[in-house]
Amino acid sequence: MAKGCLYLGMGMDSSMKVGENDDGKVIELMVGQILEVELRENPSTGFRWELSAIGPELKKLPKEKYLPDSKAIGAGGRRTMEFEALRTGSAKILLEERRPWEADSPPVKRFRIEVKVIPPWLKL
Repeated sequence: MAKGCLYLGMGMDSSMKVGENDDGKVIELMVGQILEVELRENPSTGFRWELSAIGPELKKLPKEKYLPDSKAIGAGGRRTMEFEALRTGSAKILLEERRPWEADSPPVKRFRIEVKVIPPWLKL
């Protein structure tokens, strides 16, 4: 296993969760497994995480959620997006935090990971 590579193997859940600390890392998943990406966000500022690029080996699932840290007005929270590993290969995911109406402005943050999708293990 490569240095900086997170691995999800046999006997573990069929999903893996990553966050800000995993920016720039390589993630290994088997075909059919789900990757959850959870990032800090404060939508009251207008900034929101958006998917900017994804490889064909992966699919973004429609299930996306935002969980506030508190009920206080203007409080931040966490946005979670899910991706499914469709076929073997190597794919990048790029998420950018920006205001949707400021398309010409650079993002305030970027989150990048590389996902290596490996074949599912044979069941005996």
